[in-house]
Amino acid sequence: MKLTDILRQINEEEEEDNKGQEFNIPKNMTLRSTSIPIDKLEDYLNDSSNYGMYSRNIQNAGSDALKTKIKQEQEKVFGPKGMSRGPNMKLKAAKQNWAENDLEWKKSKAKEISSRLPELDSNGWEELKFDELPRQAKDLFYDISTGPKLDALIKKVTSKFSTQENPLNWEEEDGRLVFPPDANPKFDVIKKTVDTVMKNAGISEEEYELKPEDIKGFIASKQEIPTTPQPVGPSVLTLTLDPDKIKGKKPELNNIVKLLKNTYDKNFDYNKETNVIKIANIKPERRDIVRSQFGNFLKKTDPLKESLDFDLERYQMLRRAGIIK
Repeated sequence: MKLTDILRQINEEEEEDNKGQEFNIPKNMTLRSTSIPIDKLEDYLNDSSNYGMYSRNIQNAGSDALKTKIKQEQEKVFGPKGMSRGPNMKLKAAKQNWAENDLEWKKSKAKEISSRLPELDSNGWEELKFDELPRQAKDLFYDISTGPKLDALIKKVTSKFSTQENPLNWEEEDGRLVFPPDANPKFDVIKKTVDTVMKNAGISEEEYELKPEDIKGFIASKQEIPTTPQPVGPSVLTLTLDPDKIKGKKPELNNIVKLLKNTYDKNFDYNKETNVIKIANIKPERRDIVRSQFGNFLKKTDPLKESLDFDLERYQMLRRAGIIK
């Protein structure tokens, strides 16, 4: 069998093995209209009342200024978030919030606390120091965060913000709306959000098309996976060439080396000073196939296991039958 035939077989098997691997192909989620003007769909996306429960996604997709403001308000209402939150942490934060805010805020906060603790009379609390507040008020200074309460908080913050922002970010391009991945949540969240907006706007799924599309002008490439050098062992094929056999046949050798280098890329190494070839991560069934191509150049101490006229089909048939391993 010719070397080119063997390499073609190897490449076909490599492609089969690589099926289902992740490829680094950046995509945008895109929205197209099938029956109504695209600007109508954009109007629905600009209407905050259409987002329903997904309106809270603005705390991740909004501008840095808006996200900071929402976070600040969340900590004021629901207390500090993170691994360090706890009774002592919340009590310390509550005391600081009470000290930093004015009388109007304290009055509003006192009413909010008493709405959860109707047995307490909050009149005049705004004039007190934090340590003078009733114990129950200090223990339940922060409200319990729920979806509806978070939605109300976000709505209140965004209504006072200087610019309109949405839970999704998009650009109009070639008669479609494009949602860049770096400015939006994951694709499944984008889809659920857009579907919710359109449903609330009275638009059926037949009137628009939402799907991921490759980013224009990007050349897809297989994702690089960091690997550590493999020690010489069962997964490494080592071939020692005879300098005397190489003389006068360098063009033939170089042709074989070039083809195998293109096939195995970073796993292929040829040290011309020591005349040693190493191929890492080579499958067991391919070791003798590749070895046979260097039969005319190998030292006698590196015997050839198969004849030069290697019968790949017979080899594979015997291997499938379990006769050879």
